[in-house]
Amino acid sequence: MLNLKIVIKYYLFLFLLVDSISGFVRIYLGISNPIFNIGYWVRGPILILFIFYYIYQIRENKLFLDEILTLVLFIYFILNMFLNYVEFPSSRMISENILYIFRFQFLLFLFVFIRNRMHIDESL
Repeated sequence: MLNLKIVIKYYLFLFLLVDSISGFVRIYLGISNPIFNIGYWVRGPILILFIFYYIYQIRENKLFLDEILTLVLFIYFILNMFLNYVEFPSSRMISENILYIFRFQFLLFLFVFIRNRMHIDESL
């Protein structure tokens, strides 16, 4: 089974440096297409792991208050995006906003997970 704590540890220790270098290179070369952002390709699967993890925690009734608040905030952002889409329909708005929502939500899930569930020690 995939251990989320080990995935987070390697993300924090290794990938942040690679992501910052690739972001600098993309900006320097003028590449603005998000497909070429390596951060999306790594943060996306980890975000999916977080979503499944928190769904499992909801089923087990083992959520902390700040985890509940991050889930409510995630639902609010998604609903707000769709309500704005109903009023001002634009496919570009959905495709651009969903990326920013997922990036922000990944950071919220990461910080809340580290605060409540992760204890960095030698066993990891």
